[in-house]
Amino acid sequence: MKKIQLCALMLVMLASCKKKELQYYSGPQNIYFSTGIVPITGWGTDSLSVSFTLTNNLQDSLVKIPVRASGDVSNVDRSYTVKVAAESTAKEGVHYDFYREDFKIPAGKLVDSLQVVMHRTPDLKTKAVSLVFQLAPNQNFVTGLQDLKLSNGKTSSFSQFRLFSTDILQEPLSWYPFYLGTFSAKKFYLMIKVLQINPMEFSGPAFSNVDFQVVQNYGIAMQRYLNAQRLAGNTVYEANEKDEMVMGVGAQK
Repeated sequence: MKKIQLCALMLVMLASCKKKELQYYSGPQNIYFSTGIVPITGWGTDSLSVSFTLTNNLQDSLVKIPVRASGDVSNVDRSYTVKVAAESTAKEGVHYDFYREDFKIPAGKLVDSLQVVMHRTPDLKTKAVSLVFQLAPNQNFVTGLQDLKLSNGKTSSFSQFRLFSTDILQEPLSWYPFYLGTFSAKKFYLMIKVLQINPMEFSGPAFSNVDFQVVQNYGIAMQRYLNAQRLAGNTVYEANEKDEMVMGVGAQK
């Protein structure tokens, strides 16, 4: 008899648990930047840098920042609010424009993207600008998710996202001075033009997109071009108009 009663009690408890599992979230629905945490890894990021340095002809870059709502889908579109923080140094209509300004989570979905067109402007050659987006609560959503603490001690925000834009060229990791010489922006862009190189070969980790042997060939070919220009009376100088442009020691053949 006791065994029967115990089994009956366990069934009641199990049924109670199942009922609780079937209950749906009914609290306020959050709106957040879903880059705040990456599934599986648990890593997060609340910023992105847009660089125009390796793109000669690109004048605009469309950036899509994913936005997500928590809870269940709705059968109607739900607007969310995005504000540009006062600390931003990028100017609308100059450095950026919104690709679309109807910020909403579409009916039947939980995701959208904040779309911004970043413009390549002359001042980006000397300084980087920042654009800080802040999600704000409205009649449809709250912004109650706490910042994520990362393993490196930093935090990643779910309600704020920083976008940086620059056109300042830095020495690529695949630039090998022994063949290419001292790095300069003028030399880099001239080499891209003369040898018809895809500048993206020099992006990413060292020699990840270009072979070491290829870099050697670039240096030798470029030095031959510079020698020919000098013999023709068109010596190529660096930006200071004083130092003659030369490639690395290994290219002097």
